[in-house]
Amino acid sequence: MADSSKKPVKPGKEPAVVDAPAPGGPTRRSLIWELAAGFVGFVVGLPALGAGMLVLFDPLFRREAIGANGPGKWLRITSLESVPADNTPAQFPVLDDLVDAWNRDANQPIGAIFLLRKEDGEIKAFNASCPHAGCFVSYAAAHDVFACPCHNSEFELDGSKVKGKSNPSPRPLDALEVDPEKLKLGEVWVKFINYYPGIHDLVPKG
Repeated sequence: MADSSKKPVKPGKEPAVVDAPAPGGPTRRSLIWELAAGFVGFVVGLPALGAGMLVLFDPLFRREAIGANGPGKWLRITSLESVPADNTPAQFPVLDDLVDAWNRDANQPIGAIFLLRKEDGEIKAFNASCPHAGCFVSYAAAHDVFACPCHNSEFELDGSKVKGKSNPSPRPLDALEVDPEKLKLGEVWVKFINYYPGIHDLVPKG
């Protein structure tokens, strides 16, 4: 006997079919667990990722820290016995390790200075860069002055500008500090600073 509870299907119209989950396919619960596991793995991996980034960028942070104690750096220039004892200017190169974010080049020239040793043993130090335009001055023994070859600035042995003539330099030669304790040990250490040329005030570079 036919089941009268089922409604007859009209001719030409197929019954709706609902797809069932494929055997072994993901369920909503399994997807939630997979997402949760992935999130936990990401959180657990964050410290390792942060440590790797710190190692990668640590040289940049250290580079910033190098200049954190103010302008200038104490550098050994020469031995005391290498400086003439009669106040005759002697020029010496200034060498330092050049450091960028990931590299270090040892003993690279970064400038030059003049040292003068008085009879009482006092050492005077001047940056050899002319304060006018940054050219290196030289010692003109014939006139006993420092002379700039670029624009004819001249300076006395105490660093002051030569008076009585046209002198385009806006200031005297830049004097540098000498470590008196190192002098007692026979070494000349100078706090080397490069200043911006062309202005009256002493403004350290970098």
